[in-house]
Amino acid sequence: MRDEKRNGQKKRQSAGGSAGKKRMMLLSCIAVLLLVILSWCLWSFYSSKYSLTVTFYSLDTGKLEDTLRIVQLSDLHSHEFGEDNGELLEQVGALEPDLIFCTGDMINAGEDNSEMLQKLLENLTRIAPVYFSLGNHEIAYMENHGSTELKEEVASAGAVYLNGTWEDVTLEGIGTVRIGGMYRYAFCPEGVSEEEYAKDRTAQFLKVYEDTDALRLLLVHRPDSFCFGDAGERWHVDLIFSGHAHGGQVRLPLLGGVYGGDLGWFSEYVGGLHTLGNCHMVISRGLGSSPNKIPRWNNIPEILVMDVR
Repeated sequence: MRDEKRNGQKKRQSAGGSAGKKRMMLLSCIAVLLLVILSWCLWSFYSSKYSLTVTFYSLDTGKLEDTLRIVQLSDLHSHEFGEDNGELLEQVGALEPDLIFCTGDMINAGEDNSEMLQKLLENLTRIAPVYFSLGNHEIAYMENHGSTELKEEVASAGAVYLNGTWEDVTLEGIGTVRIGGMYRYAFCPEGVSEEEYAKDRTAQFLKVYEDTDALRLLLVHRPDSFCFGDAGERWHVDLIFSGHAHGGQVRLPLLGGVYGGDLGWFSEYVGGLHTLGNCHMVISRGLGSSPNKIPRWNNIPEILVMDVR
């Protein structure tokens, strides 16, 4: 009888010890999993501010004799990758672009001056010709300073300033391209008649801009300038370069960018290459973030490369 009791106690102790070990193992696994998730989250915040990635796209328009390589930089927001943006310049130079497009929000609206931008543009022009269009932060910067000197500062740095203007450029062995830049909406607003819209300065600019057989390239900071309304059907632009949405700022696995401002939640137009009626649009996820937004997450700053034929 005593032996049976002892054996029963031993079995209960053994079962209790086994259950305790299983609980400890489960807790250890949960702790490791949480540590991995926390490490990934922290790495995603860090890499989304300090790392760089290069995304390649290609488009065959049938208008060029050879491939034209364009590097697009957008939404830097006064950020620097290395001293004087040395890391950014090194990567752009290694890509050997024929042209460099800066599509707005390269500085923050609240900056005291544009020295950082001027220095970057000067260094970029040593790599390839640079074309610059306005973003909402450059516009706010000029309003804050009560001056349009930024236009002259961009030009003095060697870049071509485009705002409702264009240039026809012939590239040896490649062909002729028309490079334009604008900021405002390209669609006819609801409630506005065709007669009224025809007087709009953006409509007048686009009507003359698109009248060419050359490859039409257009720098437009906001994707919603063309992806809303009838803009894609109304106008003929071979390729639009845009940014603004920062890739949705926070990118969730499988779901993509979370919020694109006026584009709404989980919009497809926060990055990538798209067809909009008669137009193609490539959208950069950008390089930085404005101070009044939550930090980028799982969203590595992007240098965009477009190879056009």
